Parts: sequence; structure tokens; C-alpha cells
Amino acid sequence: MSTQAIGSAIAGTAVVGGGGTLAAYAAGAFDPSKPTLKEATFEDYAKHKSLKYLGETNKVPGIAPDSAKIKSRLDDSTNGQVYRASFNKHWDNMKDADVTVTPKKTRPSDLKTSLFPTSGSGSKDQEVSNWTADWCKSIGVKKVLIKKVENGKESWKDDLDEDSSWKAFKDICLAGNA
Repeated sequence: MSTQAIGSAIAGTAVVGGGGTLAAYAAGAFDPSKPTLKEATFEDYAKHKSLKYLGETNKVPGIAPDSAKIKSRLDDSTNGQVYRASFNKHWDNMKDADVTVTPKKTRPSDLKTSLFPTSGSGSKDQEVSNWTADWCKSIGVKKVLIKKVENGKESWKDDLDEDSSWKAFKDICLAGNA
């Protein structure tokens, strides 16, 4: 290929790339008055709402609950059944793919009715607690697009409280929600 042909190819690529940027600019992609999304974590949002992890006495989240704290809540004679109901409600939104801890524990795959019975304890409470502790650690620090930036000001997404992963994190991993 001649140097002239290579030069033409490079120039053509620059024009196309520049044209794409120009089109995006014309469409308002760089308009500071239009909201854009920014990454943050569920822990960041919990801190904003002054929520703390299960078993903590601090005012903001510090350390995600370990399996002993989760199992203790499941076994609690006062709040255990409410906590089980939260698990039953959110289990399908607690995705194995969100767990980044290694080695990765196996997510119990039994039916929710046997994992989270309405009375008494479940036969897999320890397995549920082990996996859930890893899920809480992972989902709490996972970067997600949950902050809005509009006119240079940051705020939380309007519909964040309706996000199924946030609801599960709040009800299962944070204190005072079950």
C-alpha cells in the first residue's frame, strides 16, 4: 500500500471520528444541563441515608455482616421470621453473578419455601448465611451508575429506592430493616 493511500485512510478515519463527536455534541450529549450518570456504590448510598450494616453500632456502614451475624438474625426468636420473609422476598434479586469474593461459596439452589420456611428454621441456614455474607460484601462495593450529575451538582437517582438489588441489599445486609 502506498504512503499516499495510508495517509488518505488515516485522514478519512479522523473525519469520521470527528463527525461522530460532532453529531453527539449536536444531539446534546455534552450538554451540562442534561443529567449524566456517575458510578457509586450501595455502601455510598447507605452512608448518605445514615444506614449501617447488620450487627454494627456505628452510624454508617463499616464492615459487611459475616455469616455469624446473618445466621444469628435468622435464628432470632423475635425478628427471625421477619428476616426470613425478607430473604424469601429478595432471594431472586440476590444474584450469584454479583459475588466477587474468592473462593466463591455455592449459592443454595433449593426452593425458597424450604430455604426460608414461614415457621422454624431452614435446613440450609448456615449455607444461606455463608453465601449471603459474601453477597453483602460484594454488592455493597460494586460500582453502579446510581448518581446523577446535572448542572455540576451530584444527586442520587430518583428511582434508586425502587432498584431491586438495592432493596435486597438494604433489607438483608443493613441493620434495622428486618
